[in-house]
Amino acid sequence: MGNLCGKPDSSSPKASVPAPPASATAAAGPASKAPDASITPLLAPTPAKPAPPPPQQLASPKSPEAIPAVADEKPPGKRRSQDLDNGVKHEEIELLKQKSSEPMAPVGNVAPVNSPKAVVEPAAERASPRASAGCAPAASGAPPSQAAPPAVPKEPVSQPRPGSKLRTDVKLRDVYKLGKTLGTGGFSVVKLATDRATGVEYACKIMALPPVGQEVGENENTREDIFKEIDLLCGMNHENVIFLKEYFEEGNKVYLITELLTGGELLEAVLKRGSYSEAEARLCFVQVLRGIEYLHSKNVVHRDLKLENLLLAKQDDISLVKIADFGLAKHAVNGMQTICGTPQYVAPEVIVGAKGHVYGPGVDMWSAGVVLYILLGGYPPFWSDSEPQLFDMIRKGKYSFGDPVWNKVSECAKDLIRKLLVVDPTKRLTATEALQHQFILEGNFNPPSEPKGPR
Repeated sequence: MGNLCGKPDSSSPKASVPAPPASATAAAGPASKAPDASITPLLAPTPAKPAPPPPQQLASPKSPEAIPAVADEKPPGKRRSQDLDNGVKHEEIELLKQKSSEPMAPVGNVAPVNSPKAVVEPAAERASPRASAGCAPAASGAPPSQAAPPAVPKEPVSQPRPGSKLRTDVKLRDVYKLGKTLGTGGFSVVKLATDRATGVEYACKIMALPPVGQEVGENENTREDIFKEIDLLCGMNHENVIFLKEYFEEGNKVYLITELLTGGELLEAVLKRGSYSEAEARLCFVQVLRGIEYLHSKNVVHRDLKLENLLLAKQDDISLVKIADFGLAKHAVNGMQTICGTPQYVAPEVIVGAKGHVYGPGVDMWSAGVVLYILLGGYPPFWSDSEPQLFDMIRKGKYSFGDPVWNKVSECAKDLIRKLLVVDPTKRLTATEALQHQFILEGNFNPPSEPKGPR
């Protein structure tokens, strides 16, 4: 699912992580064999280099897209991708599928349904006003000759629920003036939105809404998927988590009004800088930990933390970092089984592949360890051109501090990384515990400010 944050979901390939220097690749193990032709390659092969380049010159390989999620709760007859929760590895599990690069359909161009028929939906979806088709019940006690005609499904009219930020009292353009396009993706466009009353600028993400019950492509989002993410964001209010102000549903589109972040992705900053000093990395990372701690306190697991999903409020300013893109996030109630995430950041328990195996919030802390490693070293801890070998390294927690860049990094910082990149999730630090680690405490940060209500 795309991002709901003013950062468009990009359909063009770009770096997911910086390329490791040659010495770091050598330290991780012997050269990998050519990947199986039946496996979707994660990264383009990188030629060997005689010596590791300076951090600021690190090459940027082609990026893998986020692994498409498979729904943890699988409604009958509605599957967006192959079921990977059955323990079958499928040649080390194909976790990578490219998003469609086709642009979002313009307003009013949704194809009509030739033969409408009733949609049978799971009970959980029927509980939502958005997910139910607006069919009128037959009149009670009517004689057979006066029976009501068959109901025809039609587009539901959403009604705000408690805690919802859906606006139904006014139209979008009565409140906001839409301006220039900030970015486009395969299924969305992001425009500048200015509040007509106050002049405050926001980002407005516009997404097409498939009709209720309509089958969608393997990597597309159903109507229910889109609203699940929106509903989750409605409950978020923390300085290190992207803020959704309100949203509008008009016609066959949904318009999300979020805070405007102009600093871009943390990935772009890392590629530009190469690596950060310990003080800079600490300043950035403490905000990531605070955001994760908040999400976990709300019983929400992000499941796709990476440099692309950490946004800066201002260009080249790491003093304010926000977690974004909740397309794979989920309320962790009874454990999760879906194999999802981004390969270089995914936790080992996610790719175990054992039937009935579940995981929990600790997957976010593993990803946080990968982020800290990249911030300090300038390249990822797990790297291979071979997908099976990459997953094997992750399962074993096989990484190294052997590159010369780590000679200038303190043992205290390395210790925090070691305690986050622990294969056993029960021994991995929680966000609260990581905030109490000596590496973080050395920053003498002020206590985080409490959310001050709706903004």
